[in-house]
Amino acid sequence: MNANDPKKNIVNQTGSHSLHDLTQIVSTALAPFSPAAAVVSAIQMLLGKASTEFEKRKLLSLMQHLQNELAGVKAERAQIKDDLYEVFVNASEAVHRTPSDAKIKRFARIISGHIKGSTDWDSTSVALRLVDRMDDIHIRILNEAWLHTPVIQNDSQVKISFYINDPSSHVVNPADDGKMSFANTKSDLKACDILEHLKGWKAREITLFCNEMMALGLLHDNDQGTFDKGPVFSFTEAGVWLLPMIENINSARMNNPEDLKGDP
Repeated sequence: MNANDPKKNIVNQTGSHSLHDLTQIVSTALAPFSPAAAVVSAIQMLLGKASTEFEKRKLLSLMQHLQNELAGVKAERAQIKDDLYEVFVNASEAVHRTPSDAKIKRFARIISGHIKGSTDWDSTSVALRLVDRMDDIHIRILNEAWLHTPVIQNDSQVKISFYINDPSSHVVNPADDGKMSFANTKSDLKACDILEHLKGWKAREITLFCNEMMALGLLHDNDQGTFDKGPVFSFTEAGVWLLPMIENINSARMNNPEDLKGDP
């Protein structure tokens, strides 16, 4: 990769990053919006506490991603709130725990949404905690399901389901001459085989990741029975809410289920 490539993974860059780098970029990123000098100053102090070069690189990446997210946003459409400092505290702590620049970019998207006014403190805080507890593969599963699954909309609710083609999950009924049987076969279920879009991953691994997202409240398998090809998972309302907040995808399907394509 070219050393001058602006898309280079910032987390893996080498070189020295001073306190000036961090304080200058936060001032540049937030300057167009309603003045809140005390908040900006507090954020600069927070970023300045990074003790290692690796921490500084990750915080610099966060601020550069934030600057990109806020580019072109009109000042009158955004405002620096007093609780922005707490948002940065939570985000910076989470940034320290991840080696993934893609995840750092998601934190920046959440912060930018808070500045733009599309999310309040409670929603921003919840989104930061959820992403902090997820890895890139969790987000990829949600992304692939979002992009490749037909949408069902009932009573103003969007349903996005997918299954994991896992023969080992099929139930064998010894009383039926060893033939496979299913509690509730759903051959007409409108869902994609997520493994077709996750090459290299095993069914048991993806099932584990999906179970972890069930624990986070982003997926569920309630009242779906046993699909004849493997376990079925569906987005919860929280999953439908979170993904467009952290990924550059088309959220129109929440209002228009005919639109099945993500952003390029």
